[in-house]
Amino acid sequence: MIINEMKVFDNVINYAQKFQEDNIWLKKANELINDKEGMIDLLEKVKSYFNKKEFSKVSDSLKLVITYVKDCVTGKYKMFSMVKLTLSIASIIYIVTPLDFLSDFTPLIGFTDDIAIFSYVTKKIKEEIEGYASFKNNTTRISST
Repeated sequence: MIINEMKVFDNVINYAQKFQEDNIWLKKANELINDKEGMIDLLEKVKSYFNKKEFSKVSDSLKLVITYVKDCVTGKYKMFSMVKLTLSIASIIYIVTPLDFLSDFTPLIGFTDDIAIFSYVTKKIKEEIEGYASFKNNTTRISST
């Protein structure tokens, strides 16, 4: 059983590395960037993942990426990279799509690929998200004074 899970994990890591090259997710993200209703729907869907135990280790990052996407799309945050915004949206689309590399309905390992893809993307956009977090902290501090 452990060997099979390790093989699945290795496959997921390989898949995560290919994620950025996969035009399906990036194309969907590009289409959604200018669709405010679709974007709101996507962000509402992904919020339901905050409380899933499988996402407990990445829930804070997921919340930050969601607010980053929302603030970029609504114009509250303007100093963003379109490439990194697109990657962020693509990873969120991947999470809410139940039939992906490993079906979310597969017991025990169904969300492994979702978490791997999200973790991969957060590493790729780390500086962008840190810059956004700094902006968010400064904005919060200014508005509370």
